[in-house]
Amino acid sequence: MHFEDQAFDRLGTAVEGNTGPVWYYLLEIIKYGFPWLLFFPGGLYLSWKNRQTPWGSLVFIGTVIYFTIVSLMSTKLPWYIMPIYPFLALAVGVNLGYIWEEHSLGKFLKTPLTIKFLIGFFIFLSVAGVGGCIYFSLFDRQVPLILMSVVLTISMVITSWFISQHSRQFIPVLFGGMYLVLTLLMISQSWVWELNEKFPVQPVAGLIRQHIPAGQKIYTSFPDSRPSLDFYSDCQIIPASLGDLEDKFSSHSFLLVNEEDLGKINLKNSRVLGKSQGFRLIAPTSPSSPTNKL
Repeated sequence: MHFEDQAFDRLGTAVEGNTGPVWYYLLEIIKYGFPWLLFFPGGLYLSWKNRQTPWGSLVFIGTVIYFTIVSLMSTKLPWYIMPIYPFLALAVGVNLGYIWEEHSLGKFLKTPLTIKFLIGFFIFLSVAGVGGCIYFSLFDRQVPLILMSVVLTISMVITSWFISQHSRQFIPVLFGGMYLVLTLLMISQSWVWELNEKFPVQPVAGLIRQHIPAGQKIYTSFPDSRPSLDFYSDCQIIPASLGDLEDKFSSHSFLLVNEEDLGKINLKNSRVLGKSQGFRLIAPTSPSSPTNKL
C-alpha cells in the first residue's frame, strides 16, 4: 500500500519538491533526441496511417499518450521520460526504413522548406564540430575529443550533401558518424562530466578505510553528498558548514576538510591522519597520539 500511495501521490503532488513546468520533458527529449528527433514527425505520421497495425498503435500509445501523462504529472524527474525512447526509436526507424525502401527522402521530406531546414541543421552541427576541434586543440588536448570533433564535422557535411541530393545514402553516413562520435566520447576522459567537476572518490575512500573504523560518521567541508564515497569508505560522510565542523570536532568527531578551508576553522588539539586529492583527514588529538598536529 505504501508504494501504491507514493505512486499515486506523484501524479497530483510534487514529491520531495521535484517539480517543473509542463514542457519539462519536451526539453529533455530535445536535448537527448537530436539529430534523430528530426525524423520523428514522419515516423509518427506513418504510425497514424498504420494505426490499425500492432506497431502503429504501439508507437502512438508509447509516444503521444505516455508523453501526455508524464507531462501532466506534478512530479518531474529526468528518468520518468526514459520509457519513451524505445518508442521514439521505433518511430524514427520506421521513417528511415521507409525512406531507404523508397530510394528517396520520402513524401514527408520532399518539401523544399524541410530539405533546407535539414541541410541548415546539419551544416550547423558541422560548424559546431569545427569549433569543438579548435577548442579541444587549444584548451583540452585530449586526442579522442579532437578526433570526435573532426568525425562530427566530416559526417555532418557529407550528410547535408546527401540530403541536398535527395539521396538515401545520408542514413548510413549519419548512423556511422554519430556512433563513431559516441565511441570516441566514451574512450575520452570527459564522458562523465559531473565526476570531472568533483574529486575522484576511490583515493579518498582508501585514505578513510586506512585510518577510520567502518560505520563511523565523518563530517566534511565538501558541500555535496557523495554516495559512492560512503560506499567505498564504509563510513557515512556528511556535508557540514565550517561552523558546524568546529562544533562536531569539539565533540570528538572525525573531519574530512578541503585544504582551502582548513585555515578558516579553528581545530585545536587536532592531528592529520593523511591527505588525498586536496583533502585532509583530521582526528582529535589523544594523549597517546602522534605529534602530527595542525
